[in-house]
Amino acid sequence: MCKGHLCPSYHYLTREEQLALIHITDDWYLYGLCVTDVDIVKSYFRMISEKVFEMPSPARFKKGVLREVVLRFLSFKISWPYRSRATNRFGKYYFDGSEYMINRIDYEKFGCEKSQFDSIFTSLASEFKNVQELLDGERLIQRSIDDFVYAYARVR
Repeated sequence: MCKGHLCPSYHYLTREEQLALIHITDDWYLYGLCVTDVDIVKSYFRMISEKVFEMPSPARFKKGVLREVVLRFLSFKISWPYRSRATNRFGKYYFDGSEYMINRIDYEKFGCEKSQFDSIFTSLASEFKNVQELLDGERLIQRSIDDFVYAYARVR
């Protein structure tokens, strides 16, 4: 956590979200990528919480299948197959030479509406070449949510 200098994550992530991240990520690099990405953390925990009708207690992420499912999702921060290769890009931001800007996904060029996973896609620095890649990206995120819901129902 960021108590030393009170980064945005300290203010915007709930105590439960912060503790869950600590329990889930034992790799300092992945933890750093995730704790500083408020959008991906809040979006994912909101989506799984809506499906299981509560925010799971952070203690439930210390070990076991729930931890593993969320860790696989968070690992997309490192292994996302549709990550932009642009060198001036960090998550949803890119540097235009004078300031940081938010990179938006142009869904209209694929003939579709904004994805329900847009905040996650932008956090993962997604750059889709075609509608098939976009749909595959949606399937990967949805599968992670579905895997969590399935596991959660089994370990109650």
